Amino acid sequence: MTSMLLLFGLGVAVQSPTPRMYQEVQRAVHDAYRKLDDYYERMEVEIKREGELTKVVVEKWIARERYRMAVTVGEQRTMLAGHDGKARWAILFPEKTYMLREEENSLFLSPWKPPVWDDNQPGSVHFSIMEAYDITIDAKPPFALDLFERVKNGTQEEWHCRAITAPSASGGVATVEMWLDASQWVMRRFALRITAPDGVTTIEGRVVDQKFAAGLGDKDFLFPKSEVQGFRKIDFPSSGQGAGRQAAAPRTKRELG
Repeated sequence: MTSMLLLFGLGVAVQSPTPRMYQEVQRAVHDAYRKLDDYYERMEVEIKREGELTKVVVEKWIARERYRMAVTVGEQRTMLAGHDGKARWAILFPEKTYMLREEENSLFLSPWKPPVWDDNQPGSVHFSIMEAYDITIDAKPPFALDLFERVKNGTQEEWHCRAITAPSASGGVATVEMWLDASQWVMRRFALRITAPDGVTTIEGRVVDQKFAAGLGDKDFLFPKSEVQGFRKIDFPSSGQGAGRQAAAPRTKRELG
């Protein structure tokens, strides 16, 4: 069985040799987002499965160790989370709860690491867009880089990469494509396609607004007290470090067979 778990500044250019492995692309993107010091993006995502369509909008404001992220699922405001350099916070609107704790930004400080899979865990595709910095698209068995090329999109130069998993016993397979800014290595768009015996799931995301000199200030990262009137304070979960991982999010499991 293979499953998909859906959790839902002017940067310094990243110099990197041509990647030979998908994990090298992941590492380059991870590092690129943590070099941004005055950055804003708005990404629109569409998830299609069995005739159902879910739309998600994720906005991010990043100034190195400080960030803010807002998530809307459909028409529902779902989450607002951030770190002001001293404290981490998250607001979950459907649950009317919030979390606030002084601590360093471990997401910013942690180097990229490959995912750790349980040996007994079946093959799976893990997609998470609710991350403070870059997004996560991983698989077991791992994605193998099939294509890496420099392309032109209008006047913009992009890196285009494609990676594919090995087929499962029943022929299930996952393919991911990403288009990255050629100088900054940040996401422009992506497409994930999971083909299984019982159907196809597609997840496509596109950055529709992007600023590398957004004019961010301290106020953009402070905990917004006015947003939590009447809300209940709860503790951050002990496991997981990503703001999105500690918040309620749409989840689904997908069998590839």
